[in-house]
Amino acid sequence: MHHVEAPAATLELTNESPFRTLVREALGVVAAVGLLVVLVFCAQTAWQVLQVLGQVKLSDATHALSVISVRDAVLCVVGYRIAMRLVQVFIRNRRGQ
Repeated sequence: MHHVEAPAATLELTNESPFRTLVREALGVVAAVGLLVVLVFCAQTAWQVLQVLGQVKLSDATHALSVISVRDAVLCVVGYRIAMRLVQVFIRNRRGQ
């Protein structure tokens, strides 16, 4: 019946400015680099845990649990989850191309 035009503010929200796109891409890069830094830290911790476990004999298997700290175990799990998520994102982006 009555045609009402959208206010100018609404139109600005739908049009994304180049600055906003640049900021969004920059934040994405910063987030990706941050995740990679955390992943490298977790990988280093996992490598150190494997080096320590390499010295534990099979007969001392119960001693292996006392060698690994909770912090090390948590970092290994967090690193694994981050790595799997990054692989999923990479595969999804490859399929989208």
